[in-house]
Amino acid sequence: MEEQLYFNIRSKECTQVTNNADLIVNLPFSIDLLEDQWLQVEVISAEIPLSFYNISTALQNNVLSYTKSPGAVAVNLTIPSGNYTVDTLMSTLNGLQSQFTISYSDVFNKFLITLIAPVTAINFVYNINNYTQQLFGITASQNITSPAFFGGVVNLASVHSVLIRSSLNSGSSASTSQSNNDIICKVPLSVNYGGILIYNNNDYTRKNTIKSGSISQFYLKLTEQNQKILDLNSCNWEMSFLFTKIKHDMNTVSEEQRQRRTNNYIEPLPPPVIQAPIIQPTSTFSPIQNEAEGQQIEQPLINKNEDNLSNDENSLIKKPEDLPVEPVEKMNEPPKPVDPYQNLDTLLFSLIDD
Repeated sequence: MEEQLYFNIRSKECTQVTNNADLIVNLPFSIDLLEDQWLQVEVISAEIPLSFYNISTALQNNVLSYTKSPGAVAVNLTIPSGNYTVDTLMSTLNGLQSQFTISYSDVFNKFLITLIAPVTAINFVYNINNYTQQLFGITASQNITSPAFFGGVVNLASVHSVLIRSSLNSGSSASTSQSNNDIICKVPLSVNYGGILIYNNNDYTRKNTIKSGSISQFYLKLTEQNQKILDLNSCNWEMSFLFTKIKHDMNTVSEEQRQRRTNNYIEPLPPPVIQAPIIQPTSTFSPIQNEAEGQQIEQPLINKNEDNLSNDENSLIKKPEDLPVEPVEKMNEPPKPVDPYQNLDTLLFSLIDD
């Protein structure tokens, strides 16, 4: 029989590691598993305020770096953390420096850079891991000496979804990145900034199975797609878990199945090779030894039918001299023509009698 436990978590009642999206959850009891028990863990609901910024120090996307000429001077512009639109980002960036102006094209969804004298050139060096460049649409290294657009489009949707990570993940999920193997739930951004993300696992499809051990503590983190811990700006959130103990009989499974369950699968031995049966012939020849010449002569097959053995006249095997032979003269005679009227008289008398 299954044992179920609903456990509610409030962020303000947990131990914070870096902020209130990076927690240690201490259970008021211990969940112990017997040898014939597994534990299923499910996030059945969550209420998370969308209070994190799209540009922030936490997301590491608020520093724009470039070099300006003359002099090849390195510049690092730090953008204050905040929730920006295209217009507010342009006005903020134009107020932070005087080397260029940035404007926006609604047609192309791109930023346009125009130099301000005495600056003669601005060089952006592309880095695939630079999250700030992803916001501005910088998709390749670019040396700007005259008004020019960045190569890519503007993308201020820096957070794609909220990923719930925990040590309760037992390896039942995977991703293209090995560092994402602790994800136990994914919450889409269904509201705008300032709203509350409400998640309900109504169909209970996402389950994590723990096969052994004891649980009294686990970590819980809220991150975005690049593993950056979100900064909820001290807003609290709630989450509910469902723990289900599943009983299984280990004595009814084979050793191979048991190894699979413990992730230590041993490849079984290959099946034995069965040789095809050798079919003996039904009739055999018994050799007769010729003492004079020292050779073996095959004995012909003999019909062992009892009637044939008792009566040579009815034998199925005939000697050539016993077969009827037609004379040569008779064999060479042409066939006699057939007279169509030879039986006419007999036919007429039979009709008269009738």
